[in-house]
Amino acid sequence: MTNAQLDANRANAQQSTGPRSEEGKAASSQNASKHNLTGGAAFIPSEDPAAYQAHLKAVTEEYGPLSPSAEFVVRQIADAMWRLQRLQRMEDELIASSDNPFMEEDDKTMIRLERLQRYRQMIERTYTRFTQEWRKIVAADILRAQTCSEEALQKRCDDHDREFQEHVNKHMREQIASLRPFPKDDDED
Repeated sequence: MTNAQLDANRANAQQSTGPRSEEGKAASSQNASKHNLTGGAAFIPSEDPAAYQAHLKAVTEEYGPLSPSAEFVVRQIADAMWRLQRLQRMEDELIASSDNPFMEEDDKTMIRLERLQRYRQMIERTYTRFTQEWRKIVAADILRAQTCSEEALQKRCDDHDREFQEHVNKHMREQIASLRPFPKDDDED
């Protein structure tokens, strides 16, 4: 490449800065997106945002995450479920578009179905991985609660033992005090 070409490239690059508005940036961020089955946001613009939000809310309420890491895991589970639902719709539409997608002459449909099956396996692995992670979080929460409960129970027992010992000591002091002879008054002699 000549120096003149390099200079022309640099000058051209300065003019081509990409989108500047928020709408333009949002649109260009979706340039390579086709179905978002394997990456990107789980929700795509062609879907109903209210349905996605309702799905997300329902899954979050079902799992009830209590920490930011648990919220992350639940979001991943919800997104995998959403993607699986989209994939099922895509498979249904593909099968419905062909009289018999399993015939040899309908090779394109079979190739697409096989590709969707690979996506399904990837999404199901993601779903499985995050549900296993959720189980670990729940197990850790249960263990933490049990430990706290055991510590609280031990504290209550210790408090009860202390109160009982104080009561016994007080009773013993009273008994000892009652056995001591009263001091004689000098006036009585």
